[in-house]
Parts: sequence; structure tokens; C-alpha cells
Amino acid sequence: MGVIDEGAARHEVERPDGTRLAVFETGLSYAGSVLLMDGVGCDGFIWRYLAPALADRSRVIHPHYRGHGESTWAGGESGGRYQRHAGDGYGIGVLADDSLAVMDELGIEHAVLIGHSMGVQVALEMATRAPARVAGIVLVCGSYGRPLDTVYDSAVLGKMLPTARVMAEQFPEVLSGVMRRLLPTELGWWMARLLEVDGRLVTRDDMLAYLGHMAAIDPRIFLETLDGAGEHTAEAALPGLTMPALVLGGERDGFTPYWVSEVMARRLGNAELELLRGGTHTASLEHRELVERLITDFLERRCPGALSGADSTGS
Repeated sequence: MGVIDEGAARHEVERPDGTRLAVFETGLSYAGSVLLMDGVGCDGFIWRYLAPALADRSRVIHPHYRGHGESTWAGGESGGRYQRHAGDGYGIGVLADDSLAVMDELGIEHAVLIGHSMGVQVALEMATRAPARVAGIVLVCGSYGRPLDTVYDSAVLGKMLPTARVMAEQFPEVLSGVMRRLLPTELGWWMARLLEVDGRLVTRDDMLAYLGHMAAIDPRIFLETLDGAGEHTAEAALPGLTMPALVLGGERDGFTPYWVSEVMARRLGNAELELLRGGTHTASLEHRELVERLITDFLERRCPGALSGADSTGS
């Protein structure tokens, strides 16, 4: 169970290919709905503080992507038994369709989508495919497309991915064992701080929750999902997405440089942009009070009915 899902109502949504999606619901059943869309390899750690704050005034839905957390893949065991697909098996389009199916199953006509990292791409794809069902979008530290081309302002990661996928497919048990032994440890915490995370603002426990889930996911599923994100772009669709949008970018985000957020906000049809000063890719944890305030203010002003009791006039 994801770090934000303890005590939540659990739903299960079955997809035509046999995948069973685990979906968790908290908050007010009579209020407007908010869907939380994770990054690749994540099961809610980034929403640890935002989710309960929103649950006080809205209906909060948190799906686990296929092959992530408690969701299966095509009848596989919880956590995702790997089956390689030649098509778009773990691509952004499939994840977006899965999330729209979750809305169908839970009787949600329209919702605000809040995405982090790869979840930004999933939210944009959902808004492109079903704009009438999206009341607003909040895009946090993520890209509109081809994110592997801009990690630390370099395309090196994308070029390394095919080799990593070959190694994961040839030696999955070995790689899984290494990840389980190294990631949820002091070494993993040290590496996170070295590469990106501001250890003065993010707690060790918060980060270890993420590293623990990363250690549990099948590396082949992680890499295939990452590959799907790397190939996806919503660039052409951005001007036509005219629902209210809030873009939050971290000033020190190496995985999604702030200029990517600037470009996305400028190209979207109806967006506001906020800089999270000093924020990295985990700015939602580092500056949780500010992020909560920015998002709730946006929902009150621009997304009527999203928050129960909000005195909203709309956009």
C-alpha cells in the first residue's frame, strides 16, 4: 500500500487486457474530485502532505499505475508480473486511458488532475483525449514531452536507456536484488541527496518511502514505463488545452529544468506559472506549505466546485 493510502477506501478497476488497477479514495465523497498522478516508479510519496490537506475539502483519488504498487499487469501478481509488449504496453497513452477508466468506474464525470514528474504527461494526455472531463490541471515539476532529452539539460540518459533495458531483460533477478539491497538504505538516502534532493528540507523517512517502492518494482517495468515517457510528447496539443492550468517548477530541479516549465506554461492555452525558489524535483516535499497554498488558491479561484466550502467565482 502506498504511503498516502493507509486508511483509504480501496477500489479495483479491471481493464480489458486483464490488468487490475488498485485505486485509493479519501476525503469527501460529495465534493469535487481530484486525481493524483504519480511519477514513474512512484506510489504516492510525493503527495504525502498535499493529499490529506486536499482530503479535508475534496474527494481525492489516487490510482496506482499498472505494474506499480498494488496494481497488476494483465493478470500478474500485485506489483506487476512483467510481460514485454511490442506496442504501447506501459506508454503514456495507456496510462491515460487507464486513468480515464478509473474515473468511469468511480462515477466521476470531471475532475482536476494533479500530476508530478511523469504524471504531468499523463495528465496532459488525459486532457487531450477527454478535455470535457478535465476541470483543471496542476502540473508539478514535469515536462510536456520527451523528458529524457532535458534531464540536467542533456540527452545522455535517453541514449543510455536502450542498454539499460537490455541488461534488465537479461538479468532481471540480479538487478532486482541489487535494488532491494541498496536503495532503501543509508546509501540510497545519501545518493538521493547527492543527485537531487535537498536533505535539509526533505526528511529521511519521506525519501526512504520512495526508495523502498523503487526497490520493489520490477526493473523491466520501470524501464519500459520510462521509455514510454521518453518517447511521448504533448507539445502539439498544448495550445488547445484551454482548461485552467497551474504549472509549478523547481528552481533547482535537475530532472525537469525550470525552463521546461516556462515553455509549457507559455504554450498552454490558459496557464499560470509559479517558481518554487530553491526547489528540486521533490519540491512538493521540500516546500509543502507553499505548494499546498498555491494549489488550494488555484482551485478556489479557477476550478469552481473542486473544493467544498470554497468561495469561488471561477476563471
